[in-house]
Amino acid sequence: MGASFALVCWLSLTEAQAEDGFYVTLTGIGGFSELNDTENQGSLGGDTTNSSESDLVGGVGAALGYQWATLGGQLRAEVDFHYRFRFDFDENRPVIDNALPNAGLNSDLATATWLANLNYVVDLGYDISPYLGGGLGATYYDAKNDFNDIGGLGRSSDDTNGTNFTWAVNAGLLWDITENFHFILGYRYIDMGKIDFGTFAGGGVNVEGDYVSHDLLLTAGYRF
Repeated sequence: MGASFALVCWLSLTEAQAEDGFYVTLTGIGGFSELNDTENQGSLGGDTTNSSESDLVGGVGAALGYQWATLGGQLRAEVDFHYRFRFDFDENRPVIDNALPNAGLNSDLATATWLANLNYVVDLGYDISPYLGGGLGATYYDAKNDFNDIGGLGRSSDDTNGTNFTWAVNAGLLWDITENFHFILGYRYIDMGKIDFGTFAGGGVNVEGDYVSHDLLLTAGYRF
């Protein structure tokens, strides 16, 4: 009986502490980003001789959301936009039966992503609370590509872009500084879909890869 009464009091307290309302956030992003399962769809080439398929990438983001108290915590639904700066993708691939073994593809990739996130914050009665959630959305990518076959076909450049389905898993800690201001230290795994890195020399090089990232998120938020 005493334990049940204590549980009811604790749930009442956490519900009272969690106020419903809108919030906005600004986020800085540091990511270890990777291209998985890369392959050349073009007519030139052989096995890759040297490839840089991971990079440290930075970004910035903002979100508008609404939170409401439920089940002894807070449910936070938000629309998040973030821009991810340059990912450097470099690959050497032998061309024309290894006659040009150092032929190189160099690409600079930038992305803009929209996510609809749903996160659940577990209210433990302290200023710092863990959360877990996920998001679905879309990523627009733009890759600036440069191919050099080292003396044969010469240097050529192009841009490739597209829009991919995107999903993410979120986790971290939310720290209530004041009634209105809060900080978040978060982790996000995000899959931004297949990226196309261009077609050169009459279809000779067309590299594709699945773009994913492990992100560290530093967020400042304000609740209205």
